[in-house]
Amino acid sequence: MAISVIAVGLLGIFQVLSTTLGTNIDARNRTCATRFAQQELEAVRNTPFSALSSQAARKSSELTAGLGGSAEWDLQVTPLSDTLKGVTVVVRWMHQGQPQQVALSTLAHSAGIASIRNQ
Repeated sequence: MAISVIAVGLLGIFQVLSTTLGTNIDARNRTCATRFAQQELEAVRNTPFSALSSQAARKSSELTAGLGGSAEWDLQVTPLSDTLKGVTVVVRWMHQGQPQQVALSTLAHSAGIASIRNQ
């Protein structure tokens, strides 16, 4: 009887540990993807307005190292007016056979980022 109680208790502990490990891996992956997307948005700030264009299914050694070989990213640029563009970085990867993604967006203005708040 005591052995079965201990066995059930240990089984519960192992299930909690397994769930916790999966959650930690997911959080690490999302942190890696978010950090990468932030870096790419910062790079956009240093890109001339006229040179901003969409780029699909790009690979990065940083993403591959952090998220695995399936990781890729897109830069989506949407013209909103003659002087304003919406910019979104989408990072995609597979985790346990399920597609995952993180998307971060910002605005780019032809006169620079400081001019956006005056719109």
